[in-house]
Amino acid sequence: MINKNIFSKRAVCAVTAIAAVFAAGCSTPATIGKIDGNDIPAGVYILAQEDAVTAMTDIFLKEHPDYDTSGDAPDYTAYTYEDKPFKDWMNGAAEEKLREYYAVDKMYEEAGLKLSQDDIKQISDTVNTNWEQTNQTLQQYYGVDNFGDYYTPKGVSKASYRYVYTNSVEKTQLFTSIYGSDGSEPVPDADLYNLMAEKYLRLRMIEIPLLDDDGNELTDADAIAEKKTLAQSYVDELKAGALFSAVLQEYEDLSSEEEEPVDEIDEPTDNASDDEPEEIDENDNDYLVSIDGESPNAAVVAAAKTAAFGEPLLVSDDDGFYVVVRLDIKERTDSFEQARASLLKEYKDPEFTERIKAFGAGLNLTINDSAISAYPPEKAMQ
Repeated sequence: MINKNIFSKRAVCAVTAIAAVFAAGCSTPATIGKIDGNDIPAGVYILAQEDAVTAMTDIFLKEHPDYDTSGDAPDYTAYTYEDKPFKDWMNGAAEEKLREYYAVDKMYEEAGLKLSQDDIKQISDTVNTNWEQTNQTLQQYYGVDNFGDYYTPKGVSKASYRYVYTNSVEKTQLFTSIYGSDGSEPVPDADLYNLMAEKYLRLRMIEIPLLDDDGNELTDADAIAEKKTLAQSYVDELKAGALFSAVLQEYEDLSSEEEEPVDEIDEPTDNASDDEPEEIDENDNDYLVSIDGESPNAAVVAAAKTAAFGEPLLVSDDDGFYVVVRLDIKERTDSFEQARASLLKEYKDPEFTERIKAFGAGLNLTINDSAISAYPPEKAMQ
């Protein structure tokens, strides 16, 4: 099937990455060569090519940021990538991916690691599910129901699909065995806390949109000024020492006053006075956002980057006013624990990738040119 949209193949890649099964290969009687004494199934090579397609698309979008991605895909074969012609770049990228697969296998073995029975079951369940389960992205872009239907006509068998998924599990475990808390080269929490502080902001925010009671955009200058005055009053309350939760509740109560009254009011029960007040956790009001992002609001993030911890700010844009407080993200140990794995990956993945690449470069790879002629790079684009 022809790839009609620049993002169609990338969409499939994204889904398989989320499912942790993208890089799976196929197993056919044909092999395309040997690496470190192991036969390379043609299917593994085909999926290495698909991985190269994903990387190539990323490069294309970086080198052509103004390309209209809503239309048909470009003729990728007509472009160069990192100063290399399409065919040369694709072949090189596919071979590099092959080296990565087998480098991970070897490094995993040399580290004395072994899959547990739970790991083996999880791998089997995931592969079976993704091979057979209906996938809406595949249906939308390729007109097939599942990865089995997608890969089998390409020459990709379930066995190779399983191999590369297993390889991805081993790669994750290998990473943890080196950099994890109990690894051979554990990363101190202090380093990861610093990374979290460099990459993310901890904010509390009250958003006061420039909308009237009916949800229409405000255009009256006096009405807009009233909104600003309200926002400034909240800033002043916070500066005077009010709890953020109390100020937020004040705004929510004010907003709810504009709602229609209910027909009936529940009478308090006899023991209502004995009820304990609900405990409020101020941290429940936190936003943890990327320092380079635009969520929850670009103007808010830009202003908060340089704000002092605990200092209330009044921020505005065309959509409204925002009462913002930046807090020290390092104080949120719970958030750190939740994010530790992703922080560790962000911190050490480049180094880990280079380790694998260096190991893979030392493997003896022999490619059978006549065998891979059946799998030209152009075919991977279909």
